[in-house]
This record gives sequence, structure tokens and C-alpha cells, in this order.
Amino acid sequence: MLSSFTIKMSFYKEYIKEPFRLFLNIFKNKKLGLIVLVDIIFYIVFYLGFKVFIYYATNIMQSLEDLNLGVLQNLNNVELESANQLLAQLQSFIVSIFGVVFIFILFVIITLTIIKGWEWSKIVNKKNKLFDYKLLILNLMWFIVWVVILIIPFAFIQKEVYLTRIIYFIPFILYFTLFLYMNYAETGRMGKALISPIKQGLLKFHKYITPLIIIVLFFEIPFIILKLLKLQSTLHIIIFSIIILIALAVYKLYFYTVKSV
Repeated sequence: MLSSFTIKMSFYKEYIKEPFRLFLNIFKNKKLGLIVLVDIIFYIVFYLGFKVFIYYATNIMQSLEDLNLGVLQNLNNVELESANQLLAQLQSFIVSIFGVVFIFILFVIITLTIIKGWEWSKIVNKKNKLFDYKLLILNLMWFIVWVVILIIPFAFIQKEVYLTRIIYFIPFILYFTLFLYMNYAETGRMGKALISPIKQGLLKFHKYITPLIIIVLFFEIPFIILKLLKLQSTLHIIIFSIIILIALAVYKLYFYTVKSV
């Protein structure tokens, strides 16, 4: 009986009391405000880059609409010179759209390298370079890993169904990316950082169950309130966006604290 009580108390302390204590202590962390500010800067830069991307992508798509592709279906009645000109324009369109997408992806990865690299150096109390080329390579490798992971299901799931479910991958990406950045910021070693999502995030998942539940609930509260009160004005969206940014900052600081315990 005593042994059973001891086990229950040990479970309570390890999986409930201690994680909640660490969670509440995050709000006393002086870095919280700085991390929120850095995240705001990151998402503003990302938004501006995305707007530029949409502008150029829209113009390129408009150029495709201007092409009379219907004539390619009846090449017998089209002069060879006109057909070659049309094919050259089509080739130019393909190169342009791939070029814009590539530049946007590179922009996002460079932004992540500079801003997130600096942010995580502050979280783990380590100095970093303004532009860390190893972190840039790490981000590129991590991007490729997730592209491969996200593409594989296409072979087994209907396209329409998969595209509606792809959003469910986001929490997993955020979770495993956390360990990638934490370990690289601490060690500066790409190999160790790439292994850490599996070594720590997966094999030691039990250690993060309670923190994950707390963070998920913390994330969900703003959305639940927003939905229940049917708040849709610009001011409400801004307020709840700030709450989400605070939640993201807490998420990062909290998991680093739990990992360090």
C-alpha cells in the first residue's frame, strides 16, 4: 500500500507538479519579452517577403493566362515560327515561376538563419555569428527532410484528402524543429543537431508529454475564445496574434527549461 502511494506521489511530482512549476516560472523569465519581440520582427519580415512573392507570382501567372495555349492543340494550322515563339514563352514562364519560388524559399531560410539563430543564442546564453553558414546549411537540410516526408504520403493517400490534412503536420514540424535549434545553439554541431529530434524528441518523448499537453492547451485557449465570442475585427485578430506569439515564446523557453532539467 505504501509502495503504491509512493509511486503515485512520484508520478504526480514528476509529470504534474514539476512541469507546471517550470511552466509558471517561464512568465518570470526576463527573456520572454525579448523572444516575443524577435518573433514579431521575424513574422513581419516573413509577411513582407510573402507579399513580394505573391506580387511576382501573380504577375507571372497573369502572363500564362495571356498566352494562347489553345493553338498548341492544332499545330497543323499553326506556323512553325509562331509555335516556337509560344513554346519559348511557355519555357520562360516555367523558369520564372520556379525562380520566384526558389528565391522565396531561400529568403525564408536566410531569414530563419539570421533571426532565429540570434534568438536561440539568447535562449541558451551562447554567442553566435550574425550569419552562420552552418546554420544556413542545416536549415536547407531540414527543409529537404520535411519536403521528402510531406511528399511520401502522396503515393498512398488521395491528393484531395491529403491536402486537407497536411496542416496536421505543423505541430510535429514545430516540435522536432525545437530540438534541432536548441541543440545547434548549444553545441554548434550540425550532426548532433540533426540527430537530436530523434534522440531527444522521439526517444525521450515521455519526458515532454506533460509540457506538450500544457502548451497545446495554452495554444488552444485563444482560438476557443475567438470562436466562442465570434470576434473577427482587425483589433481582435491583432490581440490574439500577439497572444499566439507569446505562446510560441513560452513554448520555446519552456521546452529548453524542461530539456535542461
